[in-house]
Amino acid sequence: MFIQNQISSLPNHLKTIKELLHGADKVFLTVAYIRNSGVDQIIEELKLIIERGGKVRLICSNDMGITQPSAVKRILEIGAEIKICKFETGTF
Repeated sequence: MFIQNQISSLPNHLKTIKELLHGADKVFLTVAYIRNSGVDQIIEELKLIIERGGKVRLICSNDMGITQPSAVKRILEIGAEIKICKFETGTF
């Protein structure tokens, strides 16, 4: 599933993602890129998980410079763990 904020003809799974986050105590997110537009959509749910003592972990890449450092910083500031992968060949 993915959150797509820019192309309205593609499916947007935000409602389902938020439902899955509600009440979760562990979240493992794997995304190609992390941007503020996506963080804006789920940051409050992630904060609640961490405030309840849960864990949030994120794996993303920085291929082509698409991941925004400010988005990574926001996720780190709420107490989540992040691993940024850099691939020798290909992309995420």
